Amino acid sequence: TGGTTARRNIEEARADIARFIGAGSTGQILFTSGATESIALAFASISREATQIVTSAVEHSAVLAASKRWANGRPVVSIPVNSEGLLDMERMQIALGHAPSFVSLMLANNETGVLFDISSAAQLCRQHRAVLHVDAAQGFGKVPVNVCELDCDYLSLSAHKFHGPKGCGALYVRRPAQVQPIFPGHQESHLRAGTENVVGIMGLAAAARVLADWPKHVGLIAEPRDQLEHSIITSIHGAVVNGHTTQRIASISNISLPHTSAADFVVQLSRRGLQISSGAACSSGRQPSHVIIAMHNDPLRAESSLRFSLSRFTTREEIAEAVHIVTQTYHHAALPRFDTPA
Repeated sequence: TGGTTARRNIEEARADIARFIGAGSTGQILFTSGATESIALAFASISREATQIVTSAVEHSAVLAASKRWANGRPVVSIPVNSEGLLDMERMQIALGHAPSFVSLMLANNETGVLFDISSAAQLCRQHRAVLHVDAAQGFGKVPVNVCELDCDYLSLSAHKFHGPKGCGALYVRRPAQVQPIFPGHQESHLRAGTENVVGIMGLAAAARVLADWPKHVGLIAEPRDQLEHSIITSIHGAVVNGHTTQRIASISNISLPHTSAADFVVQLSRRGLQISSGAACSSGRQPSHVIIAMHNDPLRAESSLRFSLSRFTTREEIAEAVHIVTQTYHHAALPRFDTPA
């Protein structure tokens, strides 16, 4: 019957995802509507033993919102990053020593692509008996993701970040019995209410299977990204790349252009056929990036930052055209300019 086929397809997809991320059992994989719901489900499951929430200053808005929503009187500790976007591990160790913690850290930053050293963070969490959630939405498919190597308790991902369908995601749970559902219902072992998105789940698993040869895909992305950055920096005096030189994923490039309002600039670029953003792809683009401010404490640099997204389908010709549009627009468009501080 149709119901039997749907159930078989769901469980096959669950097995594929579990196998791909190194989960011990299929019961540790819960399908959701995307990373935002997966993040919320992890936060909703914070135990009473955790008396503080620890996260970083550059997390995705979904994590920042969840930290406030499920704080329930707990303090929320924000760990700073350095100018390259790397987590301050000393500050994290100090924070974890103060109280039992629920920790949420991103694998790769959604604005700069910078990779956190999750394995080292996990070691600190184990030393202090903290629970660790990893937001892997941006990094999944760009770097290897194995929950045993990451040593995390929760891990969230979203299908559309690796060419799967929008509206579907997953949450890995080390101990499913500890999950507290947001809404009551019998789906997903009574842990996530709502009729399963069968087509989305199958699409998520199909997209994950394509990632078996991810090193090849990463190589295809890194070359055009480097071409993009080199060309813009050499063509626009004062342009700078935001983020660590090597410890980042290849699919994101964040570049600040001097004396420029990025929010206005992306409108001009859009009119010329180039679609980029001035911050997180899901943000309005009118507020300076909290990520760049956390890295440099420089509102002007944050206000002038552009976020370029690439994929394995991006071609050299598209990069060349993008560089041409950016440089021509920068040098010739009647854009608002501001002065950098002395």
